[in-house]
Amino acid sequence: MEKVSYDLAKEEFNRWLDFKRVKPKVREDYKETIESLVENIQFGFLRIDEDCNLIQELIFPIEADIVTRELTYKPRVKVGEIHNALKGIKASDAHEMIKAIAAHLIGMPKGFLSNLDTEDYSICQNIALFFIPK
Repeated sequence: MEKVSYDLAKEEFNRWLDFKRVKPKVREDYKETIESLVENIQFGFLRIDEDCNLIQELIFPIEADIVTRELTYKPRVKVGEIHNALKGIKASDAHEMIKAIAAHLIGMPKGFLSNLDTEDYSICQNIALFFIPK
């Protein structure tokens, strides 16, 4: 069920892209990823707070010692933080790179993301793409 209109969702995600200062070329290269994230805003699985943190409402909450219903991704990180998160990961292992970056963005160990359902993890992956150093 739609929570906000497509236009409002697109405007909100553009606010996040503007905050990150994502260049037009990157926006064009990630057009499908952007559309997917806009759709997730539209249907209430993703929102952006006033500080531009992305907040993912999990479709399938993680039930462990405590139930995790949402993940909060910081909007900006330093290159050194990403390099530290990627230590020990081969540059050819894109899956592990994305997982490490996403884990860093939410402040959790990489293993935590293994608990996500594939639907939730696909949102997580799409967010992490914007933080891969080029």
